[in-house]
Amino acid sequence: MTPTDERWVSPDDHRSNEKLVHSRLLRGEAASAHFVPLMTRHASPNDAEPEIDRAIGAMPRPFDVTLLGMGNDGHTASLFPGAKDLPAALDLHSPALVRAITPTNVAATGPRMSLSLRAILASRAIVVLIRGAEKMETYRRAMAGRDALEMPIRAVLHQSDTPVEVYWSP
Repeated sequence: MTPTDERWVSPDDHRSNEKLVHSRLLRGEAASAHFVPLMTRHASPNDAEPEIDRAIGAMPRPFDVTLLGMGNDGHTASLFPGAKDLPAALDLHSPALVRAITPTNVAATGPRMSLSLRAILASRAIVVLIRGAEKMETYRRAMAGRDALEMPIRAVLHQSDTPVEVYWSP
């Protein structure tokens, strides 16, 4: 098990996806599940990319299911519109399974590590969870266009190799 993305913060930081997974999911019998973190001791995600890529590469694939959210800007995982690293992260011909991502608003959000589109699509199924009227409107815009650099969720929604189910709640 691994998250689809991670903020480059300590695993005990309240913003850490690793902390969320350990505190909410890996409890009881599930605590024995093998967890592959996307955060390392490295000073930056760029420095950690090779190590994390090897760790993700050692996981059995295809993944059974990949769970994604979607931001109001059309990002998914940490694949943010406008990020300088986005084209490489969306490149299905690249062997990379993870990419260091520097969002355009890095001062506010911090650097990230994200599964690449190639890794996300290496799943038996993808589930996208969205909530609220604003995200439903974002989803409609994503379905109406094709430019994944503008809205990275489009790269997931408009492909036909991996089944995608979208669940919305008001």
